[in-house]
Amino acid sequence: MGDPGPDVEEVVDPGPNDIARAVATIARAAQNAAVPAPRKPWLDELARTYDLALLPNPRTDELLLLGVVDDPASQKQPTVFYEPDRDGNMAIFGTGGSGKSAALRSIAVSAAITARGGPVQVYAIDCGASGLRMLEDLPHVGAVIAGDDAERVTRVLRMLRGIVDDRSVRYAAVRAGTIGEYRSLAGAPQEPRILLLVDGIGAFRDEYDLKATPWFPVWAAFSQLATDGRQVGVHVIITGDRPSAVPTSLGSTIQRRLVLRLANADDYLMVGVPRDVLTPASPPGRGVLAGNEVQVAVLGGDANVSIQSREISKLRDAMVRNGVPQAPSIEKLPDSIPLSSLPASVGGAPVIGLDDLDIAPVVLPERGTFLLGGPPVGGRTTALVTIAQAVRRARPGTRIVFFSPRPTPISALPVWDTTATSPEEIVPVVESIKAQAEAGQLGRGDLVLVVENLTELTGTPAEAVLDKLVQLLVRTDQLVVGESESSTWSQAWTLAKPFKAGRSGLILTPGDTDGDILLGTSLGRIRRAEFPAGRGFLVVAGRTRKVQMALPE
Repeated sequence: MGDPGPDVEEVVDPGPNDIARAVATIARAAQNAAVPAPRKPWLDELARTYDLALLPNPRTDELLLLGVVDDPASQKQPTVFYEPDRDGNMAIFGTGGSGKSAALRSIAVSAAITARGGPVQVYAIDCGASGLRMLEDLPHVGAVIAGDDAERVTRVLRMLRGIVDDRSVRYAAVRAGTIGEYRSLAGAPQEPRILLLVDGIGAFRDEYDLKATPWFPVWAAFSQLATDGRQVGVHVIITGDRPSAVPTSLGSTIQRRLVLRLANADDYLMVGVPRDVLTPASPPGRGVLAGNEVQVAVLGGDANVSIQSREISKLRDAMVRNGVPQAPSIEKLPDSIPLSSLPASVGGAPVIGLDDLDIAPVVLPERGTFLLGGPPVGGRTTALVTIAQAVRRARPGTRIVFFSPRPTPISALPVWDTTATSPEEIVPVVESIKAQAEAGQLGRGDLVLVVENLTELTGTPAEAVLDKLVQLLVRTDQLVVGESESSTWSQAWTLAKPFKAGRSGLILTPGDTDGDILLGTSLGRIRRAEFPAGRGFLVVAGRTRKVQMALPE
């Protein structure tokens, strides 16, 4: 017979103990005596969402509604604000899904509701998952720009830097330390406060800091904007997935930090936040601001992005009905620009296209050598015709001479006053022009010489005489345009020398090293996809500008 095993003692519920009986008795007595419930020693937990439209809001640009804060010291849960004049710049840290983009949207929406204050204009650079795209239809939002759109990112930063420089002078003239003081002292209540939102500062820095472009230092301009903007009403608000995404140089300009849920518990210590306040179960928008727990409010009071988008559309319609002016937009440089749509000249110089930075007219140098290079099908031939027509529009009396080693599709155009399409034809024309120049019959800018496929004239009877003519025309302040494919310029040592030495020209659809090789000027990192036909870099005396050439008539 086997072992029956150890005896198991049966557990029986002993019933309530003395403390439980006392609690139950006291509760019944309080209920029977109608004793009011005592005040709790702490408030209820913050709600998981708040509707931005339903919270108390002073509707001024000096206090932009952010959400609700739990303040245990005062046993209250009041609304909390982003105060640009006091807080300066702001950083929002949080892992994916923590509500960073929603917080930026809430600030942008609050900036739309400032009827008791001054106007606010918002510009956004979206380096995340397009979380700010729904803002772009709001009238006070000038632009929502994708982080990899280097053209428009450069343009918005250049515009804002110009605004800061201009305001610095104007505010100093009336001794104003904030935009509010300037509005009052200068009698300019409509001076707009400007917010620049950057969603994903880590990706933004990777794109524009270590890979800087020589024609406009994007990261340096952004850092300078963060440093100088607060006192003139220009403020930067950024998001990052971790505190280390913000470099020390930029972090020193940030006075306000909102910490949402982070992926690494150790990251909380970097921003002085206890590790046990936020958990993976914390709702989106729950964070810590100035040591207190906050819940960021959203328009519509729902974490669902589609609901927020619908509410923002309603806000847009209301703003349009109320006549809110449209903030200046950040346009994209067009791929096709008719020459006839541009002014004929600026300061007497022929206009040939538009500048990438501010979409302003670009002019042709009036004298010296001008090198035109680029790959096949890059728009060089079209650019030559544009240059000739631009000169004709601006200075009808200028003589335009065309040389080519062979007949080409443009050699018979009526824009040329004199044409020579073989080395044998070129030589007598060169001698005639040389005689005029030596006789003092050419005034400054009286002649423009255009040479197509210049490098093909190497080793021909025209090489030596043409080289001397180019030098003579440069000395007499005429303009000489030499065109050839970029890869062939190194094959024409004699003819190419004055063009490379002049360090002025246009390189269309360039490669990474074309600027250094052809004009001794670095063009930085090149993305060929950003260069349609006719787009390139205009280099004048070593200074670089990205341009789009106009199309000839």
